Amino acid sequence: MALVALSVVERRLDAVRAVLAGAAVTEIAASVGVSRQTVHVWVAGIWPRA
Repeated sequence: MALVALSVVERRLDAVRAVLAGAAVTEIAASVGVSRQTVHVWVAGIWPRA
């Protein structure tokens, strides 16, 4: 099985999708390696377009 590297944009989108699906922002931020505030910024940037 080949490993597939996700782009930064794909990782951000996956994080936003997880939050919108009900996952805790704290858990998602920790798994991605960013702050909670950063995840909130990502969600705010995507949400109006979702």
